[in-house]
Amino acid sequence: MAIEVRQIVSRAELEECYDLWTTVFPEERWFFQERLDEDRTYHTETTWAAWVDGVMAAAIQIFPYWARCGEAQVRVGGIGSVATLPRYRHQGLAQLILRQQASWMVARGYDLSLLYTNIPGFYAQLGWRSLPEGECRRFNPDRVLAEPASSIDIERGDLERDYTVLSAIYGDFSAMVPFSRVRLLTFWEDSVRWGRRNARNVWIARRAGKPVGYLLARQNQTGEMSGVECVYRLAHPDCALPLFHAYLRQRVEKTPVVIRLPHGHALSRYGEPVLEPSDTMWRLMNPVQLLHRIRPELNRRWAAQDALRPTVLALAVGSDILLRVKTGSGGVDVEALDASHLSIDGMVSLTPDEFLAILIGGVNERSPAFSHEVLRILFPPSTPFLWEGDHF
Repeated sequence: MAIEVRQIVSRAELEECYDLWTTVFPEERWFFQERLDEDRTYHTETTWAAWVDGVMAAAIQIFPYWARCGEAQVRVGGIGSVATLPRYRHQGLAQLILRQQASWMVARGYDLSLLYTNIPGFYAQLGWRSLPEGECRRFNPDRVLAEPASSIDIERGDLERDYTVLSAIYGDFSAMVPFSRVRLLTFWEDSVRWGRRNARNVWIARRAGKPVGYLLARQNQTGEMSGVECVYRLAHPDCALPLFHAYLRQRVEKTPVVIRLPHGHALSRYGEPVLEPSDTMWRLMNPVQLLHRIRPELNRRWAAQDALRPTVLALAVGSDILLRVKTGSGGVDVEALDASHLSIDGMVSLTPDEFLAILIGGVNERSPAFSHEVLRILFPPSTPFLWEGDHF
């Protein structure tokens, strides 16, 4: 049996991938084709497949994007459309593809990889680790509609007409959301075409004529709505409730609404917490590069604590990485060093998983880094979040 794993190189091979995904998943072909064909940044190098004796047997897609980390940005490779034809399963084909994709992402300068799954054990074998995402809330429509909302103008919008307005509001809101997706204007322009099969309902909140928030929800052919995205300018969180009221009044269903929201969202107080496990998994690609990328944000966090004395902290991650984190009036410096040339005030040793956890979720009381004040300042507790429309 001859196995070949590589990137696809032609439109014909991409069409084979569409056929394969349609065979394996319940979604129709347009679901996969629309997302890639309407993305102007798409390149075949992000689509990988495995051939067995010349037959395409498995395929996996990388969805590249940039994510916000406060005042910095990191490069993320989203993993999606992981599929193997039934007769070729249990031969390790998906694992072969994922290993090669991981090596490719490291070589191409990716900092992190993210995926969504209901089989975390499979991906854990390959280095991805489960971490929480946002907070899940259940809303009783009648109870929420009874809540008094602030007086603000709510109008129906149109994604194709108003995407520049939505883009500006999203850019302001995402500053408070750890590892939210950076949505360039091209993302919005392309997304207008991605979702033509399911209508998108848009409501826009205006105060004194200025747009200050929006709510976006998909609607299928039976009228059911899902994928709620409620976003507002940081100075106008009170527009979230009247936007939600407009959405609830339009719903066909009368059942409770369950939505995953970023931590601290203005709607959270109106819903009940739902203990629904997160299906989010992250993998660290290049820790030294990632720390360099987020230096602007680390500097901001350190500057807020300028009364602290300068510190040189050695950070060992596993057996291969040794970093020096130097903090002081000049901000934060991160560099890889030889252990024999260190002049340090303290040493912290973390496993790669522990290091990933503090990078993504911050230092909490359960973290082995909790006893180190510098790391508590540089990596405060946080919960990453992507809206459903950003999932892959």
